[in-house]
Amino acid sequence: MRKILLLALFNLGFLYTHAQTSFGVTAGFGTSKIHIPDYDDFDSKFNPSWRAGVMADIKLIGKFYLQPQLLISTKGQHTYNEGAIGLDMMPTKIHAKTHLTYLELPVNVVFKLPLGSGKLITGAGGYIAYGLGGNYKVTGKVRSTGADYEQKGDVKFEKDPHPTEADLGHTTYYRPIDFGLNFLAGYEFKNGLGLNFTYSPGLKNMAPPPIVIGPSTIMYDKRTNVYAGLSVTYVLKKHTTKA
Repeated sequence: MRKILLLALFNLGFLYTHAQTSFGVTAGFGTSKIHIPDYDDFDSKFNPSWRAGVMADIKLIGKFYLQPQLLISTKGQHTYNEGAIGLDMMPTKIHAKTHLTYLELPVNVVFKLPLGSGKLITGAGGYIAYGLGGNYKVTGKVRSTGADYEQKGDVKFEKDPHPTEADLGHTTYYRPIDFGLNFLAGYEFKNGLGLNFTYSPGLKNMAPPPIVIGPSTIMYDKRTNVYAGLSVTYVLKKHTTKA
């Protein structure tokens, strides 16, 4: 967390001394999922996710710009599965939802091509994020009785968790640091308003190491974040100084 904040402050200091920098705000809405290779039989459903924060637009050379952002973003998943066949006490028709909140720092290199009264934009880069909190909920039906099944709890971001037996059943764990790639394309209007599509596949395995509680060991499957959505940006003002 400290490293991310220091990096963000360093970027802001750099922006204020750069010759051609625009400042603005951004907000986006889309869908996200947690990719778990061993559970591809779960159907991914639309999972509403949003992001919002501040940004800068720094002219580099020619038509190339650097765009760092500092965001609060939500990610997670919504999946559905019929459940394990033949296990009477296990739930069926399972809906699983996980909500994760991050402090996120994307940095993209953007190419702007004049088109009409504005500019066509395309770019790529990366992001680093720090988990702030989250929760999960699993609902379904008990196969043998048809009774409603529900399990819910908190998501804790810990690099090396040491839970107690009392935490079992209502707490799950993720590593606090996430990072990945960004790809974007869109259009920037002359008045400073922009609209773009963003796709962000995570590269970091968010699963914690095996957790040992008494004689039991809990193993977490490899998992990564994936986000896709539309963002609106608006440049508030120009900041011009001598380089």
